This record gives sequence, structure tokens and C-alpha cells, in this order.
Amino acid sequence: MQIELTFTNRGTDRISDARDVYVEIDDDAGHNYLRRLLPAVDFRKLVPGQPLKLSMRILSGAFRPSHYTIYLWIPSADPSLKFKPEHNFLLSGAGVADFLTGLNKIAEFAVAPAARKGRSPR
Repeated sequence: MQIELTFTNRGTDRISDARDVYVEIDDDAGHNYLRRLLPAVDFRKLVPGQPLKLSMRILSGAFRPSHYTIYLWIPSADPSLKFKPEHNFLLSGAGVADFLTGLNKIAEFAVAPAARKGRSPR
């Protein structure tokens, strides 16, 4: 899977917290199918007002037919707060931040069932 992301710090100060950033893919029922650390993403490298483009490949298994949502999970750097959504880093943008789950929705996709091949005559 190829992931291309562009981040821009719209603030006036640099980000000083070192946080892990994960890509996560869930189905509509909330079942997690993939979660991978994105070590190339380091918000401390963001210069205010300057976009930072990143491109990376991650390995993924096949997805079953369903609808999926791709999120960025940016948990607290404090291990005791890592799984507490209210301490996650949320990105700005219309429809991106989900305050309830603490996840950042970045895309959706669907996998359709494979077409059945017809039987050949005997």
C-alpha cells in the first residue's frame, strides 16, 4: 500500500512533542484490520506555514469485501495516556478529527466482492 501525506503546521510555533503516528484501517463495525507505525512522520520537523510531503509504502494483506475507513492515530507520548482518546493529537480540517474516538479520518474505500466466473460448457 502506498501512502502519501502532506502536513502543514498552521500555527506560529514549532511542535515540540515527539508523538508516534499510526495509520489505521477499520471497517464500518469498528473492527481494526491494519495498524502500522509511520516512523517517517515527525511533527517536530514541521516548519510553521511550510507543507511537508511524505510518501511511504507499507505491507498489507488483502481486504475482504466491505467498506473501510483510513485513520491516523496520534496517541499521547505519555505511555499511561496512550489509549485515552481525549489525549490524542487531532488534526484540523473539515470532517477529519473525531473527538469521540480520538482518530483522524483521512480517507475511505470499499472492496467489492469478486465477480463470479461463469462455468464453461462441457
